[in-house]
Amino acid sequence: NWEILKPGAIPNEGLWPMERYDHASAIINGDSTSPTLVVIGGKNKKNQLVNECLLFDSITT
Repeated sequence: NWEILKPGAIPNEGLWPMERYDHASAIINGDSTSPTLVVIGGKNKKNQLVNECLLFDSITT
């Protein structure tokens, strides 16, 4: 499940976040949780900054 960490933002656009580039991402491995993918910022197709942080917590290894 994707979760947008941005004040007042509720995802209405379907399951997947918007296409982006020049973003940062990392996988966080916790002791008591499954791995979580974090995607931060980037730019959209119109070269505009994307100001959001996304968490995807359904990663299977």
